[in-house]
Amino acid sequence: MNQKFILFILFFSLIVSVTSTSVFAEIEFESGPLHDKPLDEREHEDKFTEQVWFYAIILVIIFIIIRLLLRVIKNRMKPKKD
Repeated sequence: MNQKFILFILFFSLIVSVTSTSVFAEIEFESGPLHDKPLDEREHEDKFTEQVWFYAIILVIIFIIIRLLLRVIKNRMKPKKD
């Protein structure tokens, strides 16, 4: 039973890592440098701040999920008293 549980946890962690990498993958299509209007420094800073907040929120969610998973694993590893 422990082997099945360990395999399940490994599979689940693989799924979580694959989905989290797809969240962080960003594809930006540009029409070319001549068609884009250059952003001023303020807009660059706002865009950077928005990206930092986005990644920070994603990391917090991932850490909460990991903590809950570790709590579940810890409770399942304890021997039950009859």
